[in-house]
Amino acid sequence: MTPVFLAMALLFATETQPPELPQVRYPEWEQKDDIRRRVDAQLTLQMEIAADGAISRVTFIAQDNIPAERLDKTIESFKRQLEGRKAKPAVHDGRAIACTYKHIFVWPLFVPPPERHRYPGDESRRPIGKEEGGAPSEAVQLREVENRSYVDAPDGREIPLETFKAELDAKARGLMNPAALRERKDGPMLLWTDEPSAAQMTFTTNILRVLPVTFSDLFKAVLPPRSVLPEFTVYLFHSPDALAQFQKALGVPRWADGSYMGALKILAASISSGNPFHTRELLLHEETHFLVRELLIPRAACPMWLNEGLAEVFAGSRIDRAGHMTFSAIDGGEYLDPRTGRVWMSRSEIHRRLLVEERSVLKGNVLRRLITGGLDPWEDSPEEAIRRFYACAWGFTRFLIGDEKTAVRREFLDFISALHAGRDAQAVLLSTYGSYEDMEKAFWKTVGKW
Repeated sequence: MTPVFLAMALLFATETQPPELPQVRYPEWEQKDDIRRRVDAQLTLQMEIAADGAISRVTFIAQDNIPAERLDKTIESFKRQLEGRKAKPAVHDGRAIACTYKHIFVWPLFVPPPERHRYPGDESRRPIGKEEGGAPSEAVQLREVENRSYVDAPDGREIPLETFKAELDAKARGLMNPAALRERKDGPMLLWTDEPSAAQMTFTTNILRVLPVTFSDLFKAVLPPRSVLPEFTVYLFHSPDALAQFQKALGVPRWADGSYMGALKILAASISSGNPFHTRELLLHEETHFLVRELLIPRAACPMWLNEGLAEVFAGSRIDRAGHMTFSAIDGGEYLDPRTGRVWMSRSEIHRRLLVEERSVLKGNVLRRLITGGLDPWEDSPEEAIRRFYACAWGFTRFLIGDEKTAVRREFLDFISALHAGRDAQAVLLSTYGSYEDMEKAFWKTVGKW
């Protein structure tokens, strides 16, 4: 993939079209166990590009976040990949010209695993991701007693569901800045936030409004007739510390910047990164869990890989300025957030790169393990295992859905129908794709085209 050009210095008029570099392989991710937030490495190089596109004299300009002991090796790696190769040359007034070109290469030095979720009331879930000394060991658990819903809260109380929801509502609003606290009702959604930016609030509301429309349209063939989305509440905290305090009452790890509470119909998130792209993906991910549970598949019938895979596929989908979602498109660009100066890469692109780079490790029996639960993350799973699970779940779900940007495969809808009806859904997959081995071959062949 040719990176998006983030910075350049061309020694000619601004109307000149910049050159396009050949594909380069970025260094592997550097594991850093003490970091909980994404870290991007940046390497600025200058190169001479002739009129025929030949690249020469690649020189180092600057770097950011590259470990000192790896800098020389990293620079040499890029030089070997660039010098002597050809780019698509710069063009001025319709003709190719030579230029001196400066480019910032950006790649993830460390990518934390996606948010590890707890799903209160979902009996098929295994709680994962407890933080040492942080969240309670158990999340909220839903119980049905004589047709009345109770929850076993992490603090040991047995409390009616509606009472607990009222407590959480008061707690959330109490943690928000009262001077900025506002409420917005939009269809079945009730949004509470202390985000001071009206533009950010509108941005958030629009995101949450778009997904149910696209989701219902894509899966209308397998949704119950006249299905209606129930009311749900979104708490959008401006402060990550406030979110952490709120989620502790729900048994959610302190470091998670988003959560979905199924039995309570609550979505909670923080926009602490200041990056609208991250906020968009986070909200789409959590709302997808809500839609899957409430509309598509009964809570006890949805396998973990499918629930997370659908959430990641929708999280990586594009939404244009008119509010239209391009379903399942892989956004492979790298974008500079002008407010924070940080570079953003879509989740779908992160997953795609991991599958490509670790194909030799994963290829062989990954789909059988994924479908049968052998890849499901357990509590205290290594972060690399979490990353691989989410990448495989995203990739396999996208493979089953197909490449059509406005529809899903009929075979995938049959698979969903089997899950909904409690039939053997694995048999549906195998009847469509043959053996696990045949399905795996078709999967990796498709991944190679992404």
